[in-house]
Amino acid sequence: MKAAEKWVLRNRTGDFKGLSDRFNISEILIRLMVNRGVDTPEKISAYLGEDMGSLNSPYLLKDAKKAAELIVDRLRTGHSLRIVGDYDADGVISTYILYKTLRKISTNVDYVIPDRINDGYGINNSIIEKAAADGIDTILTCDNGISAAEQTLFAQEKNIMMIITDHHDVPFVINSEGNKEYVIPKAQAVVNPKQEDCPYPYKNICGAVVAYKVIGIIYEIMGYPMDEYVNLCQYAAIATVCDVMELLDENRIIVKHGLKLLEHTDNVGLSALIKECGIKNISAYHLGFVIGPCINASGRLESALKALELLLCEDEKKAGLLSKNLKELNDRRKELTEEAFKKACVIAESFIEEKVNDKILVIYLPECHESIAGIVAGRIKERYARPVFVLTDGSESCKGSGRSIESYNMAEKMREYANLMLHFGGHPMAAGLSIRKENIEPFRNGLNESCGLAREELTNKVTIDIEMTAAFVNKGLVNELKLLEPFGTGNEKPKFAMRGIKVLRYSRIGKERKFIKLRLMDSCNVIFEAVCFRPCEEFEQYILERYGEDELYKMENGMDNSVSLSIIYEPKLDEFRGEEKVSINISNYR
Repeated sequence: MKAAEKWVLRNRTGDFKGLSDRFNISEILIRLMVNRGVDTPEKISAYLGEDMGSLNSPYLLKDAKKAAELIVDRLRTGHSLRIVGDYDADGVISTYILYKTLRKISTNVDYVIPDRINDGYGINNSIIEKAAADGIDTILTCDNGISAAEQTLFAQEKNIMMIITDHHDVPFVINSEGNKEYVIPKAQAVVNPKQEDCPYPYKNICGAVVAYKVIGIIYEIMGYPMDEYVNLCQYAAIATVCDVMELLDENRIIVKHGLKLLEHTDNVGLSALIKECGIKNISAYHLGFVIGPCINASGRLESALKALELLLCEDEKKAGLLSKNLKELNDRRKELTEEAFKKACVIAESFIEEKVNDKILVIYLPECHESIAGIVAGRIKERYARPVFVLTDGSESCKGSGRSIESYNMAEKMREYANLMLHFGGHPMAAGLSIRKENIEPFRNGLNESCGLAREELTNKVTIDIEMTAAFVNKGLVNELKLLEPFGTGNEKPKFAMRGIKVLRYSRIGKERKFIKLRLMDSCNVIFEAVCFRPCEEFEQYILERYGEDELYKMENGMDNSVSLSIIYEPKLDEFRGEEKVSINISNYR
């Protein structure tokens, strides 16, 4: 019972012909860029470029120069510094970038990464107490710290200097006049582009890029070779994709350049992981869906320190063993996720049925590993186009994660039921909480009674770039589309559509014959073949419901039939026996 889809055609206008002539690229490519807001000669030049020199100056980040100078001064004068990172890919890589560089200045540098389950997110008092006991007098946070106002004061009571680098939203309270008052920790330096008075022109950078910028200033202070600094860009690229930052502005340049460095990375651990995962021609997809999940899996199921150990490893044999272990952990995480997802679907469908009709799904999976609750919530949200909370048993209470849809501000709605939760926090699209088991049902009922969502908002919106027949799909177009890479958040893969497609033949393909192959004819009578990697059973049921058994039989046997489809597709190049062939991959049909 998947959610209904709403197909929307982008309809942005621009001087397609003029820009096409100016940049000597097709009007199709110009239309795709205009659809992404890249609609002036200046923006197009920047979008197509990859000049690292055009990145924003790190000196524009409030307190970045101050932080860099404090770090260098502390290490040069014999002080000891501890980096406190985070257990996700962004946090691990931020820690790596800082540690790798600061160890060049002094050996009095170490790191800790909080345990996801025992410590939770960010720096806490026990981490500070341990630092004091170990004789540490300087703490440098990365990918966390902006919410650590109380912990910063506690550290200072222990005579520990706090330097914060982060990228998360600055927390606030509502004052008596109903206005926001931002709460910024009173650390010696706070580097975060989200601060209101920070002049940095591009706010949507990840924690590793914030750390990378601070390190850039340190390289200048220390006079280290800048080609070494540029080489660190490959790590910032991984973190940018894994933390789902939009691939626009300088993020796009970092990822584009970082991918080139990763093709021939000099990092022994990363090289071993790339090899273990069987990656060739590395792309942003591999960063987000192969490399990143392996790094994240260590923090989810065991310790994020394993992923950091791999990045720091310089022994090929040991790196091979570590990368094998990370891949195995990620394979295990996939199994756990799939198992939990199937159970969650059963519960979700019972809540969506007409008698219950929940618009907000609150799903209790007591045996689900709490580290994958957010992944499961995200997949359920995609399937049913509803806000979702997945809750599981923690050591002292139930814990969970939520994922939302655009029209529902999850964090704001949760505040209405603060009395039912022990702890909660988050953003409009994602949140986390802990709650007593007996309060789960009142929480679910309350959210549904006050949700205010209309039925038409519970659909998956699919945005189409261009309606285009098969006649325009050729090798030249597919190669030209590579100019738009890397694809990701904010710079999604182009989606093309055709309507009124006649089905000439349908067959099953794949090792287990579970995917779809179609021979089709478009409205201009061009015959072409297409594949779709959605389940055959789903497609056949769809045809049976709309056309009947006879028409499905005719399709399967290449006979004339009355089936007509609209499709959303992506053109690709496939290699077979050394020859490249253009193929059409269907993502959606109706």
